[in-house]
Amino acid sequence: MLNLSEYLDGQKLYGDDFSLEQIKQWYEDEKEAYFNLISNNKNSYQYGYSLLNYEHGFRFLPDKRFPQVLSIGGAYGEELSLIKDRAGQITILESSDDFVNSDCPKNHHMKYMQAQPNGKMPFPNNYFNLITCFGTLYHIPNVSTVQG
Repeated sequence: MLNLSEYLDGQKLYGDDFSLEQIKQWYEDEKEAYFNLISNNKNSYQYGYSLLNYEHGFRFLPDKRFPQVLSIGGAYGEELSLIKDRAGQITILESSDDFVNSDCPKNHHMKYMQAQPNGKMPFPNNYFNLITCFGTLYHIPNVSTVQG
């Protein structure tokens, strides 16, 4: 039986002690969850977090251009709408095959990369000028392992 008290009182971070098999299962369970949620409502879907993203993130950015931007779990890329005029190449790291392969509005400045269950990111150090991760970390079981 799982002793939740260690997680609830901050002694352990839930998911960090998962086996590779548990991580793979978590990854599969989460992989298409958000895509399925919003694709079932395509006609009425609206991204509703731009003001929160501004309040807790974008308002603190320097007034400059960001040639290389990484959006971790950025879905359709709407989370970057407030800075898209200052962004060069946008890379969206997504676990969802459906986002990566969907007919979502992409442009020549946006590309998708497939996230890996082990949490490793295939980018060189200091490659990105800006990295965003809004509402994504709770989808990752081994969050302290995730690294670039």
